[in-house]
Amino acid sequence: METAKKILNVSVDYLRKRQEGVVVINPAEHFEPGMDADDIMYMWEIVQRSGLIDMWRFQTVDDIEKAFELMDEKIPPEWIGKDATYSTGCTMEMKIALEVQKERHEMQIIGPSWEKFLRRKEYGVGKLYDRALGDI
Repeated sequence: METAKKILNVSVDYLRKRQEGVVVINPAEHFEPGMDADDIMYMWEIVQRSGLIDMWRFQTVDDIEKAFELMDEKIPPEWIGKDATYSTGCTMEMKIALEVQKERHEMQIIGPSWEKFLRRKEYGVGKLYDRALGDI
C-alpha cells in the first residue's frame, strides 16, 4: 500500500510540474489516519460525480514505470506490467467514469481501455496484491 501511494504521489507531482493551468486531484493526498478504503472511495465518488472533472486519467504501465524512474528505483517484480486495471478501486472508478461520461460527453477518459478493467471482477476482489507464480 505504501508503494502504491508513493507511486501515485510521484506521478501526480510530475503531472503538476509538466502541465500548465491544470488542477490535478489526487485522492491519496486526502487519506487520513483511521480512514479505510471505503471512506476514501465514498469521498472521491462525490468529487467524481460533481461534473467538475474535464479529464479523468487512470495510471498506465508507462506512468508507473516513469514513477519508478523518477524515484531512481528499479521496478520490483510485483509492479512490472501493472496499471490501474489491477486495482479493484480503479475498476469501480472506471464504472463511475463511464456513467459520468454518458451525461458529460466532452469529458475525456485517459488510460487503459475500459474493457481491461472488466477482468478485475473475476478475481482478487478485496485483495491488496496479485498472486505470483511463486505463490502457487
